Amino acid sequence: AKNPDNLPSDKLFTITQSITRKKGEKTGLDYWIYDMIPLSQFLSGMSSDNYTQRRHELEKLRSTFNETNHVYALPVLEWTKDMEVIQGYADRMAEYDKEGIMLNSSNGLYVTTRSNNLLKVKQFFTMDLLCTGVIEEIRGGTLGAIEVDYKGNTVKVGSGFSHYERAYLWE
Repeated sequence: AKNPDNLPSDKLFTITQSITRKKGEKTGLDYWIYDMIPLSQFLSGMSSDNYTQRRHELEKLRSTFNETNHVYALPVLEWTKDMEVIQGYADRMAEYDKEGIMLNSSNGLYVTTRSNNLLKVKQFFTMDLLCTGVIEEIRGGTLGAIEVDYKGNTVKVGSGFSHYERAYLWE
């Protein structure tokens, strides 16, 4: 969603969800592209080009994007492996109430599953939350997610559990 009031990312996410879930024409949105692959490759589950090649193709299209069509290419902050530089960008995003930054492996292929070729770098915060429910894993027999109350909203927490922890907690 457009963000003229400079809302923090969690509030902006909620607004974006409410707009995109409405039926009919959607207004008040910008479309930011960070990567692209042909539909046939997406449907097959993997790109044939690495990120550097895909980014080159996106840059060739960038001049066709503008404010009137609300389509933008997310800029590359820097091509680096220096963790101090990377952490500096992540810290700067946190200062602007942004969630974090994404790291793309320049030689990585796009895959439609979790991958080490695309990683999120963000600050982590610890807090105690009330558990309001548990959800069984889709294939059954283990924990899929824990539901918690966060600022009056039910949020599903499911990442970070090992297979052992999922089985143990479900039991």
